[in-house]
Amino acid sequence: MAGVYDGQPLQLFVDGELQSQSRAFRPPDFRKRSQFCLGGRLNEYRRSDFPFSGVIDAVRISVGARYTDNFEPLVAFGSDADTLTLFTSETAFGKAAIDYSDHPINDRLHNTE
Repeated sequence: MAGVYDGQPLQLFVDGELQSQSRAFRPPDFRKRSQFCLGGRLNEYRRSDFPFSGVIDAVRISVGARYTDNFEPLVAFGSDADTLTLFTSETAFGKAAIDYSDHPINDRLHNTE
């Protein structure tokens, strides 16, 4: 699955095929780490509402839109000059997540089982 937002409508790709587009309610600001919540939405108390129930295998956040049309999905992500953050299931240890991008921002995992 890939979510793409570049100031235009938010796009959702599944298995490399565009499935949905919609206007972003509030554009994400990935520069403010305190506002970033993966697998949920931060409420006014900075707690996650609507938690994701499932497994997230890998997350890569990039400088710009990587996909604008249907694409062939990668088996594994790598870090390059456009990678801001790269987390994989192999880099999560207990409550810690290690960022394998060129500018790591290691962080804590919350509400994991």
